[in-house]
Amino acid sequence: MTLPRLFGWVMVIFVLYVIISQPTNAAGMTHGALRDMRSAGDSMINFVGGVVHR
Repeated sequence: MTLPRLFGWVMVIFVLYVIISQPTNAAGMTHGALRDMRSAGDSMINFVGGVVHR
């Protein structure tokens, strides 16, 4: 097993552990991450729209 693959499995196990042991906190973190990704997407759309329409 290569090191990146081992690291990937460790991350999967860690995420599952956090979700199972602290579901409320995990839900809050997920909601926050999705909100941040949406904000980043909106910013990208505004930037590209501003560049194209000049």
